[in-house]
Amino acid sequence: MNNSTTHEMSSPQEHYPGMYKQEDDIDLFAVLFAIFDQWRWLAGITFVGTLIALVIALGVQKAYEVDARLAQPTRADVQIINVKGYSQPVTQLSRQDKDIKEEQDRLALPQKKLFSAFYAQLRSADNMKDFIVKNGWLSKLNPDATASEERQFEDIYENLSIEVLEPKKTKGEQNDSPPTLLGVKFAVKDEALGVKLVNDYINYTSQHILETMAEEGKTLRDLEKESIELKIAALRKQAAMERATKLVELTAAYDIASAMAIKKPEMLSVFQRMDGWMEGRVEGRMEGRVEGRAQITQGDGVLNKNVLALMGTEYLQSAIKNLSSRASVDSFIEQIPELKKQLADKKTEAEIEAFKNLVINDPYIEELPDLMSRLAELNQLTFDFNNAQSFHFEKTATMDGKTKKSGRSLIVVSGFGLSAMIAIFYVLIMNAYRKRSAES
Repeated sequence: MNNSTTHEMSSPQEHYPGMYKQEDDIDLFAVLFAIFDQWRWLAGITFVGTLIALVIALGVQKAYEVDARLAQPTRADVQIINVKGYSQPVTQLSRQDKDIKEEQDRLALPQKKLFSAFYAQLRSADNMKDFIVKNGWLSKLNPDATASEERQFEDIYENLSIEVLEPKKTKGEQNDSPPTLLGVKFAVKDEALGVKLVNDYINYTSQHILETMAEEGKTLRDLEKESIELKIAALRKQAAMERATKLVELTAAYDIASAMAIKKPEMLSVFQRMDGWMEGRVEGRMEGRVEGRAQITQGDGVLNKNVLALMGTEYLQSAIKNLSSRASVDSFIEQIPELKKQLADKKTEAEIEAFKNLVINDPYIEELPDLMSRLAELNQLTFDFNNAQSFHFEKTATMDGKTKKSGRSLIVVSGFGLSAMIAIFYVLIMNAYRKRSAES
């Protein structure tokens, strides 16, 4: 019984040893033999794949790399801008010459500042897009393109690179120093078109910078002129009021002198006879005869305005006449270029007379010469920057046949490797399939 039980519990593997045998080990020799046995398939698939990759690589069009190098503008370029409109000259003539020179140097446009503005504009995508659209470069570069204009522009902009060559900085270093040398590169299929595009874009950007500066400068100039003209008008009104007030004072003094029969300047003792004619009294003493009008003027801290009567009717009559006519205004206009120009614009006698009455008090306004001088300077600013540049070509873009790495060799090598792997995989699968078919 025990024997039968033992026989019943015995494993089927004892009777059929190969029934459930698992082969976990891989016979590398068999695999290699199978691969080399099918070498024709291996070589054929690899050859076909490599040939396809070669055709694709040859189909990749050659791209030229056009480059230019740009340096800071010359001192002459910057000086043209400073002289013809950019800087703001100093007009406070009362300051020391050294202070004026320092202020002028501070306001003058430096080379680095101009070149930094040019660099920022050169990198601007909007500036590049305006240039491309205005000059029709989309149709020139891609005449048969089917993509949208936006996509075409993105492709062009991606092929443009602008690099700061000097001052150089290491990777990860923050360098806020303004650039002194720039490198511009552009990848393009047509080298001639690429050269023209790069040079034209650089010049277009420079002109855009200068035109923008000219427009802003003209706006600032016009605002300053308006401010000066308003100030001159206010000063003229103030001078007219002071003149009218002075005429009233002189007329009143003349009436007093006439009533007291004072024709020529008298001694201070005459003042005692005027006690009934004047409202105030004079404090202090006055020794000797009053000579000239230098000691009896408006605002004198010692004598009040009524003492003008002591100058006598002859002096007062002459002073009133001169103050009323201000005959020296003609020679003053002749000496001031701005006033002379304004007078020349008047066509009728009425206009000329009105203008003379307007400026009749100008010779007596202390601030007027400086204001007129500044106004003349502003009118001479032409903002003509046509002969200036905001950069300097160190190397213009030229046709030198320099091509950009197209990656053709990489395509061929990649095609060879991929096709070889596909060939090996295919051979192994076919070998396994045949082995299974044979066993079955």
